[in-house]
Order: sequence, then C-alpha cells, then structure tokens
Amino acid sequence: MRSWPSSCATPANFSLGPEPIAKRVRCGCMPTYLISVVNEEFAVENEEEHPDADSAVEQAIKGALAVGSEAIIAGKAFFGAEVVVSDGNRGQRFIAAVGATPIQ
Repeated sequence: MRSWPSSCATPANFSLGPEPIAKRVRCGCMPTYLISVVNEEFAVENEEEHPDADSAVEQAIKGALAVGSEAIIAGKAFFGAEVVVSDGNRGQRFIAAVGATPIQ
C-alpha cells in the first residue's frame, strides 16, 4: 500500500478528515517539474506542479508553441526554441518550431 503524507488528501480521506481542506492551498502531492524554454532571443524557466511527466511535457510544449504563434503573428517568419522538462532526476528535451511563409 502506498504511503501518503498526512497533510495530503487521498482517496481514502478526501474531505473526510476532522478539518476541511483549505481552498487554493497546494497539498504538495503533485511532483514539481522545472520547465525551460530557450531560444536565441530569450530564456524562461519555471517550476510547475503536474500529476505526471507526460502532462508537464504537454503543457511545456503548448506554452512554447503559444509563444511561437505570437511571434509569427507579430511578423516573424520562423520561431524555434528548445524545451526542457526535468523532475530533478531526469529531463526530456524537445524542439518546438512554428513558421509561416506566404505561397505565391
């Protein structure tokens, strides 16, 4: 059986404890991931909580593509960035790229 921290709501004690769980308070049960987006113009690093590595990767890539879309709308022909998602033990690296070229 998995051991849970006493301050964390688990399926067995969710909202059944002697004190209600405060709203807008993180319980600390989800792993924290370091997300970095880097290209030649900027570098952004942020720690975020996600239920698993796959959802952290999904959000990191969505964020990088959103930045790329804004760059294309602002008039750049191409945006590319390295996206790194790490949980402190292992990391995953991706390249996110967005481009637009008129067809004549």
